[in-house]
Amino acid sequence: MATTMPHVDIVDDKPIVCLRAGESIVQTKPVFSHDTKCLFCGSGSAVKVYSTESGECVRELQAHTDKVTCLMLNPANKLQLISSGLDAQVFFWDYIDGVMLKSYTFPQPLFGLVSVKISGGQFYFHVLQSSPRKQCFKEGQVVGYKGVSKDLKATIQGVIFESCALDAKTVDMGQKDDYFAGVSTNRKELLIHYNKKCIKYKMQYVEITCVSAHPTELSLATGCSDGKIYYWYSFTNERQMVKSVYHWHALAVLDLTFSPEGSFLLSGGHECTLVKWQYETHYKDFKPRLGSPITHVTCAPDNLLYAVSHQDNGIHLLRNTLDICQIYQGLTKTSFSHGNPVGLLCDPRSRALVTNGRPGHLQFYCLHNDRQLFNLDIVRQNYISSENLEQPLTVTQITKAAIDERGDWLATYELWDDGEMSPEMQLKFWHYDEKKQSYEMNTVVDRPHDKALCSLTFRPYNSSIRSMLPLVVSGGQDCRFKLWTLVDDTDIYRFNSKWTCDSVGFYREMDTGATAFAEDGSLLAVVFGSTITLWDPDTNVLRTTFSSSFDKKNVRQVLFGRKSCCHLLVATTAWQLTVWNLLTCSVQWSVSIGAVVLVDDPLTKYMSVFTHTGDLHVFEPANSQPVFTQTQVSKNDVVSAVFIPHKEESPFSAKGRLLWQRQSQLYFMTKEQDLLTVQYDATENSTDGYIKKTPIKQNLPQSALSLLMSKHRKSGAKDRKHEHIDMSVGIKETQFIQQMCSMSATAQPPLPDFCQAFLETRLSKGTAPRAEAMVIDDEDDDIDDIDSGLQLNINADSDSDMEVTERSRPPSRKKESSENLSHSDVDTKKLDLALGKEYRWFESLVKP
Repeated sequence: MATTMPHVDIVDDKPIVCLRAGESIVQTKPVFSHDTKCLFCGSGSAVKVYSTESGECVRELQAHTDKVTCLMLNPANKLQLISSGLDAQVFFWDYIDGVMLKSYTFPQPLFGLVSVKISGGQFYFHVLQSSPRKQCFKEGQVVGYKGVSKDLKATIQGVIFESCALDAKTVDMGQKDDYFAGVSTNRKELLIHYNKKCIKYKMQYVEITCVSAHPTELSLATGCSDGKIYYWYSFTNERQMVKSVYHWHALAVLDLTFSPEGSFLLSGGHECTLVKWQYETHYKDFKPRLGSPITHVTCAPDNLLYAVSHQDNGIHLLRNTLDICQIYQGLTKTSFSHGNPVGLLCDPRSRALVTNGRPGHLQFYCLHNDRQLFNLDIVRQNYISSENLEQPLTVTQITKAAIDERGDWLATYELWDDGEMSPEMQLKFWHYDEKKQSYEMNTVVDRPHDKALCSLTFRPYNSSIRSMLPLVVSGGQDCRFKLWTLVDDTDIYRFNSKWTCDSVGFYREMDTGATAFAEDGSLLAVVFGSTITLWDPDTNVLRTTFSSSFDKKNVRQVLFGRKSCCHLLVATTAWQLTVWNLLTCSVQWSVSIGAVVLVDDPLTKYMSVFTHTGDLHVFEPANSQPVFTQTQVSKNDVVSAVFIPHKEESPFSAKGRLLWQRQSQLYFMTKEQDLLTVQYDATENSTDGYIKKTPIKQNLPQSALSLLMSKHRKSGAKDRKHEHIDMSVGIKETQFIQQMCSMSATAQPPLPDFCQAFLETRLSKGTAPRAEAMVIDDEDDDIDDIDSGLQLNINADSDSDMEVTERSRPPSRKKESSENLSHSDVDTKKLDLALGKEYRWFESLVKP
C-alpha cells in the first residue's frame, strides 16, 4: 500500500497544456472584409476569419504573443488586414493566404487603433495606449506614430489626447480625418481635437460609454450610462455647438455605430435589443430578444449585413432587414463565480461537450470543429437584465444534468432560490427526437426532493440483460436518494412513456453525497458522509458498506472501475484516494493526495485525478503507480473534467506517447472557465479537434465545367501510368485547363471557339481528331439525347470528383459506339456530349 502518489516521467519531451476553448471571440469589434464574404474577430492572441456564407472558421491568423485589441482593414489595400495587440505589435496580414506581411513595434502596449493612413510611402498610426504613469490603470493616451520601414519600428509624432479613457469604444476619428473624438478618464467630458486644439464638453450626472463619428458630416453620436444617445453638431466651435437627445434604452448604451453612408445609427446595450435609428429622425426599428447584452455593433461596407457581439461570447450576423442569417458562437461562459455547476459532460451521439451556457441553457459544443452545435433551452424563460447591474436578478439555473450512454435520454435539474422565498425545483427528463435532431421534454417533476440535489446519474445499459429498463438515481440534501424508472403511459389517444419514482433509499439519516453505477449496472454506490453504501438498483436492497478506519472525512467522489478493473471502486476524500476491491471487500491500495476532481474514461480503464495544487495524475485502478503525471497543469483551480472520444485514433499513440489518450482526449475546465487539454503540439492537426484550415480561395464554388475537367485530368493521369504517351500532351492539357478555369464564366469566349483546342489536348500526338467531335448540334432533339445519355454525379465531399456514367441509350447507338469506336474515341465522344450540355447551359445564362 503506497502512502504518496509517486512522480513518473514517461518521455523526455514533456507534453504541454493547451487552451482548447474558452477564448473570447467578442473581445474586439468585429470587422467585415471589403466584399463582405469574411468576418474578422479577435480571439485571444489570434485573429479568426469566419465565412459569412457558411459560418465556418476558415482560418486563424497567429502572430501576436498577447491579447488582440483592435482590427481594421488597410485603407491602402482592402485585401489586407491590420491587427494590434497588448504585445505592442501591429501586423499587416494577407488574410486570403494567411500570410503576415509586415509588422511594426511600438514602445507601449496598444489598446486600440484609431486610424492608419499612408503618405509618401510611410504609414502613420494613431493608437490608443496606456498612460506612462503606471499608477493610472484606466488612463490612456491617443498618440500619433510614424512607421519606419528600415527597422519596422514606430516613432512618436505627437500626442492627440494627453489623458483619456482606456477604451477603444470611446475614441473615433471624424470624416476626412479632420478631428478626433474621445472621452476623459472619468467619462464625464467629451474631448474634441480639432486644428491642434482640444475642446472639452462636460456632461452632468451621466457618463459617456461609447462614441461614433458620422462618416460624411461634421457630427457624432455618444451613448451614455442613462440609456440616452446624444447627437453633436458643429462641435468644432463651442459657441455654435448644438446637440439633440434620442432616448429608448433603459440601461447603459454599450456600443453604437453609423452605417457607411451615415443614414442609420445602430445601438445596443443590456436590453438584448438592437435598435436601428434613422439619422435626424425619430424613426427607429428593433430586433429584440437576442439572448444576451450587446457589446459591439459593426456594419458591413455595403450596408447589407450587421455583426452584433454579445456578452455570452457569441456574434449574430443580421441582414439590413434585421433578420438573423448566421450565428458564430464560442464557448459560453456562465455567470457562476465557482464555474459550471453541471460540470463537463459528453454527448455520446455527437461526441460534443455539454455544459452550462446561457442562463437556463445547456450548450452542446463540438471540440472537433471548435464550434457550438446548439443551445438547449431548459428553463424556457427570457433573459431580463437587472436595472441595478451591481445586483443582478436571481434567475433559474441548471445545477445538475446527466446523459445516458446512448444519448437517448437527458435528465436536468433546475433551481431558483433567492434566499427569501421558498425555492423552486424541477427535475426534467428529455428524449432525443430523431426527426427533429434535438431533445424534447418528456416528463417534469416538481420538487423531486425536499432540498436541492447533489447528484444525478444514469444507469449504464447492459446488452446481456434485455429486460433492463432505463434507471436514474438522484441524491438530495434531504438525506434521501430516489430511483426513477421509465414506465408505459399509453392510452387510447397516444403512445407514450414517462418517468416515475420507483423507490426511495436512506442510510442512518446521514447526508447523501455522490452516486455511481457499476459498468454492468448491477450495483449502485451511494455516499453517506464517510461511508460508501452498495445497493441492488433493481430491488433497492443494501448489499454492503465501505468505511475507512484511517480516514473519517466525508467521501467527495466515487467511481467504479471499467474493463479489467470493473471489480474495483475508487473513492476520494479531502486528502486521500482509496481503491476498494469488491471481491474481497477490502482496500486494494491508498495514497495521500488532495484530490479535487476525479474522472474516468468510458472507453478504457484509465482514470484521471486533479489535486488542489494543480497536478494531474493518470492511473489504472489496479495499480498505484501512475502512467502519467503532469505538475501544475493550471494556475487556477480545476473544477471539472471529462474524456471526449476521438473521431479517429490519436496520432500521438502511434508515436508511443500519451497512450492513455489513444481513444479519448482529456479536457478540464478551470475556475476561470478556460477549457484546457494535454498534448504535445498545439499546432499539430490531430483527430481530437484541430481544424485543418483551407485557403479561402478554395472555399469558393466551382462551376460544373471545372469539375468535369478535374475528373478527366485525374483519369488521364491514371492512364498515363500504364501507357507510353507523349508527356507534352499532358503539359499542354494542364496549361489549357488552368487558363480556362482561371477565367470567370462571363469573360470566357463562346464554347465552340476553344472546343477544337481542348479536344486536341485530349488526344495523343499523331492522332487526328474526328470532325464530328468538334461539331455541336443545336437541335433540341440531340440535346435531349445528350441529357439522357449522361448522368453527372457531383460529390462535394470528395475533392470535386465527378462520375460520368452512361444510362440506357438506343440499341443502335450503343452498338455503334461499342463496335466502331476505339477507347480514345469513346472518351472523346463523352467529352463532346458533356461540352455540348455545358454550352447549352452557358448559352441560357448569357441570353438576354
